[in-house]
Amino acid sequence: MYTEKIRLLQLLVVIIIASQGIFYFIGCAEAMKHLTVPVFADYRKALDSFIAGRLRVLYYIALALGITVLMLSRQQMNGLVFLCTLVATLFIVVDVLIALKGSIPINNRFNQYPAGGVSDWRGLQLTWVKLILIRGAFSFTALVALLISWLW
Repeated sequence: MYTEKIRLLQLLVVIIIASQGIFYFIGCAEAMKHLTVPVFADYRKALDSFIAGRLRVLYYIALALGITVLMLSRQQMNGLVFLCTLVATLFIVVDVLIALKGSIPINNRFNQYPAGGVSDWRGLQLTWVKLILIRGAFSFTALVALLISWLW
């Protein structure tokens, strides 16, 4: 009974995380490519000040719930719930690693715009967009894995 509630909570948190990637896939990424560097920098600064901390908490919760479900379902390691949760949790880990190694350092650079010692702000902007799409693919795939575990 507790396992189902934890799984549902995990699914809801991953839906929130994946919604960011879905938003960028739908068209926000393309729009972000067309922003001028100063507008992109202002957008990143404003967004980071409100959402970065909240997303960090959601990612920690998603990982904790994933690990909890894995521990609770480890008796059936070849079962669909365990395997789908494992895939989803690993994909969220990859998303976090890309954020830590790529997206967050770029956000920090844009928070210093126009200072920050960057000669190619436009290239940095396009790299950020590419990374958010990659991260979105991982978080969306994590969501699909969890949905499969619920539907089959």
